[in-house]
Amino acid sequence: MTVEEIMAAINSADSLDDLKRAIADDIPVCLDSMVRVLDHLIAKTGRQFKSTKKIESRMREGFTPDELMLIIDWKVHDWASDAKMRNFIRPETIFRSKDKSDGYLSEAVYWQSEKTAKEAAKNEAKSRMGRAIVPNMGDS
Repeated sequence: MTVEEIMAAINSADSLDDLKRAIADDIPVCLDSMVRVLDHLIAKTGRQFKSTKKIESRMREGFTPDELMLIIDWKVHDWASDAKMRNFIRPETIFRSKDKSDGYLSEAVYWQSEKTAKEAAKNEAKSRMGRAIVPNMGDS
């Protein structure tokens, strides 16, 4: 895509999503990033997958590898305990469409923030317990 074509796409786009769609085929996608996401999915599920097509499609739409890996973490957490849903933890399902991935990312960000808040509260409680047990040697 030439500079002129990029500028024309920018000027004609009504939103960032429109711009991403207009230049989607020209957005470079790093093979290493796609493989990193696929490897993360394989590590989380213990299953083998070979196709990076859906991962590439989502990356062309602007998703980052970290966002896609967060979606994987969330769906593994959400679906792994359900034998029926566990079978759907695969690239073709979790990265099926931009809309689905957008929704899963929103859920994953919320899940991660809740998890982080719980961990922080747990660490704070442990810290308070540790301070309560250690005697203050300076007070004589």
